[in-house]
Amino acid sequence: MTKQTWVLIADGGRARLLSTPRVLADGNFVQVAAYDNSDALEAPPSSDRPGRSFESADASRHAVAEYSELKKQPKLDFADRLVDILNKGAANEDFARLLIVAPPTMIGRLREGLSGPASERLVGSLDKDLTHVGLDDLPKHLENATG
Repeated sequence: MTKQTWVLIADGGRARLLSTPRVLADGNFVQVAAYDNSDALEAPPSSDRPGRSFESADASRHAVAEYSELKKQPKLDFADRLVDILNKGAANEDFARLLIVAPPTMIGRLREGLSGPASERLVGSLDKDLTHVGLDDLPKHLENATG
């Protein structure tokens, strides 16, 4: 089994998968892959306009608020794609340790989808959005990470 640590840095629109043979605070990160979900996030809803409804008290009509789950679904699908990558990596023993860095909702979705082997390798998670932080600046953001 490899001694690599994988660090997944993600939000609802993009993700980077990094690898390092060292402890996290030392840095030496190599970007293994980058994933982009921005096209799905910008996709128009199924209709150009929100639905309309009649007022119950009279004949006036008003717009119905867009169903919020339609906005969340692309982010959930993206998280599920990332979970598949992590689970396959764990099954292939591509990494010994895993750290997830993402906003809280994304961390929750990722953690709940991890397989047994991937969960066993999870050494920590940070609820931060570091998707725009450069590789050289990551160690100072990961100082408090477990592992």
